[in-house]
Formats: sequence, C-alpha cells, structure tokens
Amino acid sequence: GASRRAATRRRSVPSGLFRRPTCRHEMNVRLRPVVVTDLDAIFTMQLDPESNRLAAVNPRSRAAFDDHWKQALADPRVSARAILLDDRLVGIVSRFPAEGLEMVGYWIDRDCWGRGIGGRAVALLLQEVSARPLLAMKSGSMAMAC
Repeated sequence: GASRRAATRRRSVPSGLFRRPTCRHEMNVRLRPVVVTDLDAIFTMQLDPESNRLAAVNPRSRAAFDDHWKQALADPRVSARAILLDDRLVGIVSRFPAEGLEMVGYWIDRDCWGRGIGGRAVALLLQEVSARPLLAMKSGSMAMAC
C-alpha cells in the first residue's frame, strides 16, 4: 500500500543527505529584544549570498549596518527581537514602519532554514505587538497582511 511505498522511499534516501525538520512543538524558539552584543552575529548572517538572493536585497556594509541598527534600536516604533533556538541566536524578527505602513520581517541563519523557525518567531511577535494590520513582503511579490 501507500505506507509501504513511503517507507521504501524513506529508506532509499542516503542517511544524512536531508535534515529532517524539527517538529514545531519540539523546538524551543523564543524571542528577546535585540541587544548591541547581537550585532556581530546579525551582521554575519546578512552577508550570506543565498539569503540575500532569496530576499532580493543586497548586504549592508558594516558602516551602513551599524547606522541602521543604531537607528532601529533607538526608535520606539521598532520592535526588534532576537530569535533564539535553545538559547542560540539564529535570526531576528521585527516590526517596523516603512512608507507609512507597519511591516514585519525576519531573517534566519541559513543553517536553520526549513524548520519553521521564522513562522514560529512571527507568531511570537504577533502575540507581543498589538499594531494591526502588519504587512510582510515576500521577495518579488505583493504585500501580505498579518
């Protein structure tokens, strides 16, 4: 039957070739405010070429990055949160104003892609932030409301 075919397919994939995503209920994802000591790790994450290609953005120079985060951390309209997975910084999620709209976005370290961390982080941020609607942009597409 179908379950036998699925079991056969699973066995036919070489061990270690694909990472099985961690179930959401098993993940220990939490948020905390971004602090200055997070910025070196966040800067490194935003340099990843594949992440930039997928997000359709260019990485910032260190000076531009530091200026951006200095402003963001000082702006009360910005809710910037570090995403922690088992106490390891794996990304950021934030609410921020842009062109008169309330936006939400996230950046996940590529090593952690495909595990539902970004979606879980947005869900946690939505519990914390009361502003609605929040808009998100998927690269190359129109805005989506949360």
